[in-house]
Amino acid sequence: MMCRVSEAEKGFTFPGSALAKGKRTGMIEALASTVLVSGLVFPGIASHVAMYLTLVCLALALGGTGRAVLGSPVLRAMAAGAGVLVVSILLNGGPADNWLPLVMVLPLIGVASGAAILGATPVSLFATLCLLGVVAGFSVGAYEVLVAGESRAGFGNNPIQYASLMVVLGFGALAGAISKRGAMRFVYVLGPICAFGAVVLSGSRGPIIAGAAMMLPALFAVRRDRAMLAALLALPLAGAIALVATGYGDRVLAAITGELTSGMQESNSVRTRMYTAAWLLFLDSPLWGHGLADMMALARAVADVPEGLENLHSDFANFVAAGGLLGLVAYGLMICAPVFALVDRAVRADPVSVYLALSIPMGHLALGLTMTTLGVLTRTTLFVVVCAFLVARALELVRARGEAGR
Repeated sequence: MMCRVSEAEKGFTFPGSALAKGKRTGMIEALASTVLVSGLVFPGIASHVAMYLTLVCLALALGGTGRAVLGSPVLRAMAAGAGVLVVSILLNGGPADNWLPLVMVLPLIGVASGAAILGATPVSLFATLCLLGVVAGFSVGAYEVLVAGESRAGFGNNPIQYASLMVVLGFGALAGAISKRGAMRFVYVLGPICAFGAVVLSGSRGPIIAGAAMMLPALFAVRRDRAMLAALLALPLAGAIALVATGYGDRVLAAITGELTSGMQESNSVRTRMYTAAWLLFLDSPLWGHGLADMMALARAVADVPEGLENLHSDFANFVAAGGLLGLVAYGLMICAPVFALVDRAVRADPVSVYLALSIPMGHLALGLTMTTLGVLTRTTLFVVVCAFLVARALELVRARGEAGR
């Protein structure tokens, strides 16, 4: 797997000999290949191993982050979000544990190092690895439910986290359908198909909303490709027919309405109390919140949230309760940072970049309604990798436009 070295990678400093330059290139390619494979292929089948390996490689690549990467609008938006978060923590005061949110978002630094080493990674490679990841994840989930007899797929992961990873990978694969021409582009439609299958097997609801949100920019991106547009529009109908034919239709309806099990009904009750607590805490301190250290104790006091829960199981609820309006602004800047890639005209002219810049934040905002992304390393790491690819591609597009204008 070869990734061409880009201008953004000039920050790597080795002696100037040809041998040293060869070592530099080899190191970059090794790190890039590992990040792509571990970060995109293995989240569904070995999520924690993949997460740690990816983060280690991104950390090793930090030395190669140059000015071109750091000047990316995406990274500037993330840095601005982190800055707003610091302001909310300072205004809140309180114990040292209030600074933990900064630790939770620390992996976002990997977007810079990842963009520096991914260089001109082809869209087809990125999309194919996403497709392999979601197919592998769906396969092990199907084995777990259909063969091993588990009630919900997860394969060593929380079912809802497993489903969220599959949705991000499945719709990441659609980048291949947007970039390619010819019949082979329809292979990438397997991405959202397998993602939806994994969601059904997991018995989760939030990822269904995320998938619908990510489908919107996909439809926009292929609006001039009538055959692909028809194929994507047919997916919901084909999915409904498949669910009825396989007998899983009742499972999906039950998951959506919260009637799958008594455990899910209890989950609905707990979620209602957590979201109520977040709202009440926001009303009590709307500007800078109550801080992470005291958030759960206060949530239990105002809304009888059960003991043992580490957070409010929603990015929106967590950031609103802990950071108030400033926390919500910080979260929005960090999660919606990919949209800022579209500031440059060259990026706006590229359908794949437009799709990723819109689908990444839309999907994660939808996921953030019912679960946590920032702070759950498996999901944060995947967010970092897809954002790093987008930044790397945007930098290459901008560089190519500059060279064409000379």
